[in-house]
Amino acid sequence: MYVATVDAGGTRTRFELRGPDGTVRCSHAGTTCHPAQVGLEAMARMLREGVERMASAAGAPMASTAVSLGVAGYGPGREGAVETALEDAFGDAAALLVASDAEVARVGALGGADGVLVVAGTGSIAVGSFDGRPVRVGGWGWPVGDEGSGAWLGREAVGLVLRRHDGRDPAGPLLDAAVCEALAVDRPEAIVGALAASRDQRRLLARAAPAVVSSARGGDGGAQALVARAAAELARLANRAAEGHPGAPVSWTGGLFSAGDVVLAPFEAALDDTLVSQPPQGTPLDGAWMRAVRALDL
Repeated sequence: MYVATVDAGGTRTRFELRGPDGTVRCSHAGTTCHPAQVGLEAMARMLREGVERMASAAGAPMASTAVSLGVAGYGPGREGAVETALEDAFGDAAALLVASDAEVARVGALGGADGVLVVAGTGSIAVGSFDGRPVRVGGWGWPVGDEGSGAWLGREAVGLVLRRHDGRDPAGPLLDAAVCEALAVDRPEAIVGALAASRDQRRLLARAAPAVVSSARGGDGGAQALVARAAAELARLANRAAEGHPGAPVSWTGGLFSAGDVVLAPFEAALDDTLVSQPPQGTPLDGAWMRAVRALDL
């Protein structure tokens, strides 16, 4: 049996096709297919097209291909609608496994072991598993949650830049110029118009997160404070998810953590002393593969 593994995140979608021996036969990447951004039908169609592209390249019929998906937007109150759309799209597949993108990332990062994974990309969430019982903290989405995420950091940075523009906070030209450049405007007062014209404010704000990180590295005190706040919010997610499990491993993934120690150091410093921080062992696609192996006894 072939297994198509998919990591459908909030920013991009990654596909891999593995043969019966687990060897990756082909892979490719595409844009986000988050149902909140593209709709349920478009999400299912995009995922089907991506899997078919790989299956066709490998000569693998869908009837002999299991599909293991990690899907952004698959969470409380939304599972049924997402599952129905995907079942319609993959009704001819050998098997269909659906989980959140955070869950397949957790399995991959922890090698299937108990523990907690913090995901900090455009959004944020902590997911865990202890003795077969799942744990979820955060991940409530924009604009009511996603603390510490790229979108959250971008929003907080824009607020700081506009306060500086008003003279309410001390000037910081390093961050101000970097945020304006990231949002493709020439002056702070133009930011509001850019947001109003955007069809996806969440992703637009997330584009400012790397500017905040680079400004923090450059010594901008306001940017450093924002990054420290983001890291503390992410650690709060982990601490709550692992509460009652001293010694539990905590791993991390997502674009914000790719910044390295400027984010990771304050994150680890804010973790509960009883928890053990560890780098991710594998990718979300590895996690989707591991879920298929266990569920289908491959």
